[in-house]
Amino acid sequence: MKNRNSKYYQTLLLILLLLTAYSLQLNATIRYVSKTGLSIPPYTTWETAADSIQKCINICVFGDTIYVANGVYQISGLSLIGAGMDSCVIYLSATGIPAVQIKDTCLIKGFKILLPNTSNTRGIQADQNGESSLITLNKIVNTSLGLYLDGVNTEVYKNVFENVKSIGVWIFNSNSLIRKNYIVTDPSSSVGPEAIRIEAFNNNYTPIIDSNNIVAINSYGIRKTFGTRPIIVNNNILITGIGIELSTSDTAIVN
Repeated sequence: MKNRNSKYYQTLLLILLLLTAYSLQLNATIRYVSKTGLSIPPYTTWETAADSIQKCINICVFGDTIYVANGVYQISGLSLIGAGMDSCVIYLSATGIPAVQIKDTCLIKGFKILLPNTSNTRGIQADQNGESSLITLNKIVNTSLGLYLDGVNTEVYKNVFENVKSIGVWIFNSNSLIRKNYIVTDPSSSVGPEAIRIEAFNNNYTPIIDSNNIVAINSYGIRKTFGTRPIIVNNNILITGIGIELSTSDTAIVN
């Protein structure tokens, strides 16, 4: 009898969990952004799509999804989920702010983030509110700082960073996985660019840098400054500079 009751309650619990998940899915809204849309809230069809990403973000709630049509969108830094690589462009003309700021748990996928060819520009930034995000299949062009991860554990997979003037990927106080990205520094930059920088206040972090392709002319390929216990494996680094530099920590693995 106990076994029968236990199976009954397990089945009931499973049904309740499925109903809860289904209810949350029903409450989520899919919204659209398109340069040819009529920009009529709540932007739930391609015909009534918002004509800017910012307008759509302003009415979104947690769990919503935004689909962005091809086009060039000028924004001043926000959090978003998107899709559509080279033909779907986020253009940021301002400096000193990130083109994309990650909050909560986000998927950032399929965007070309185009920045002005000047100093103090940032592509994507994730801080303590951007935990457990996935950043994949994006291209970031003409940036001082391509991606900054501060205190978050994020997966960065198969992105392209072109013409990096200062730092391609900066990992700070993080256990992030940086895998199969393609990073090219700007050889004309006067600051000695770093394709990947790793650092932390202590040695409690173990970021993984795996299978990246790096072209670093007159630059650093992978530079670990202070803290962390990084695992650096299977990377291809073409350089006229320093391939891998390791500063103070009690452990670092390079294969």
